[in-house]
Amino acid sequence: PASYGTINYGMVNPALDCVFGFYSRLMVNISLCNHFISSVNNGEFNLDEAGKERSLEYIRQARVLRGACYYYMLSFYDKIPYSDENTPVGAEPEQKPRAEVYRIVTTELEQVVADYNDASKGAKYATPYYGFVGVDVAEAILMKIYLNGKVFAGQDNYTECYRHAKNIIDRLGKGGLNNTG
Repeated sequence: PASYGTINYGMVNPALDCVFGFYSRLMVNISLCNHFISSVNNGEFNLDEAGKERSLEYIRQARVLRGACYYYMLSFYDKIPYSDENTPVGAEPEQKPRAEVYRIVTTELEQVVADYNDASKGAKYATPYYGFVGVDVAEAILMKIYLNGKVFAGQDNYTECYRHAKNIIDRLGKGGLNNTG
């Protein structure tokens, strides 16, 4: 059996159960988000008009959750199997370099943030119900990705990191959700 102690020294072995489990969990979560988005877009839920509007919010949330999974993929792996809602079920995802996945994920999350800030799109959902994600989570993930832009894509994106951090602080205050003063 492989030694888990090697992880402490940056030696990651795919034969380790924890490494294989981490990778597999991320890929399953990405696949679930992709399938959900595809199912909604293909009209598989037969939604009425109110349901269609709400489904757009659920798609935004699935994109945020998928973005979080790709953040972890960017953090731990070099070439990343990338798939989205347009990838056929059962197809083998294309291995893409970090810089390309970085560009795709940041572009998508920036669009999600823009939708949350647009009164005609997602503004009324920007503050989510308990247990759901919203603009704060989308911007927090963007902040973390931009903070590591030099590693992920060879780009210094500290200005974008700061902008998203400031947006979160401006909305929630310096004390976060429990801010009383």
